[in-house]
Amino acid sequence: MKRLALILSALCVLAASFKVGATSEPARETRIKIEEEVGKHLARLLEEFPDRANDRFMKLGGSSVVSRAFLHCFESDGVEFDGRDELEEARERFSARRGSPFTRQSEATRVGFNLRHLLTGRNPLLLRELRATNARFALLFAGANDVMGRNPNVYAERLDRAVALLLERGVMPILGSIPPRPRSREIDRYVDEFNAVTEELARARALPFIDFHAAMSELPRSGLAADGVHPNVYRSGRRTLPCDFTEEGLQHGYNIRNLLVMEALAELMRITDEIERAPAAPEESSLACLP
Repeated sequence: MKRLALILSALCVLAASFKVGATSEPARETRIKIEEEVGKHLARLLEEFPDRANDRFMKLGGSSVVSRAFLHCFESDGVEFDGRDELEEARERFSARRGSPFTRQSEATRVGFNLRHLLTGRNPLLLRELRATNARFALLFAGANDVMGRNPNVYAERLDRAVALLLERGVMPILGSIPPRPRSREIDRYVDEFNAVTEELARARALPFIDFHAAMSELPRSGLAADGVHPNVYRSGRRTLPCDFTEEGLQHGYNIRNLLVMEALAELMRITDEIERAPAAPEESSLACLP
């Protein structure tokens, strides 16, 4: 308890820098939401579950998560950070061990998966993947298939259950919104409802939230492929380059998606490092800045 108090004291000093908005690209300031409360929450998880691997994340979701265009490129020579040097350090940290989380074929991702698939059974897939990875963070990008059920209440209950299972085991979920569905006005209305559920849960549970919907809505054709559902990807000749983060590359769905995820991971890595380096302080003053 004393160590946790000292950690929270250090976080008080760092609170002003918790929002990822302090980047060189103001247009994306509201796309990644990592508030001060997220840092405090992460500190508690680090204290209570010290054995989780802070340089590991797990992937949970459907086709847009299982796709090789999602994150795999960070283990290739096709990465162009375009001056974002701080992200290279994060990439190296997360890929340092054998069995990179960027390229791992998660047991909890598959085409067509929704939250029911992740939660079903005595040995749910999301817990199987946790046992295999011992990850500190979970990319829980659900909803794209759940929205077809047109029932935001069921979605809210399942998402909260998935989040609870992870938090109870010391894993911090990173939530994200569903991309636009401009070809179906009916489904697109439900997308807005489902995204509101996800963002509110992230706020209530003090979790990181990435607004893919807002970011992709600004792109040509909403950053979607010809099917109007899945993200598109930047191509140069015959090469697909989903980790090209130049201005041209970032006109495509998977490129902006990969960049936002890497920026969120880099910020969580930075906060984790600050927590681990938290200096000693008098215990009686350590909680002074908490609400």
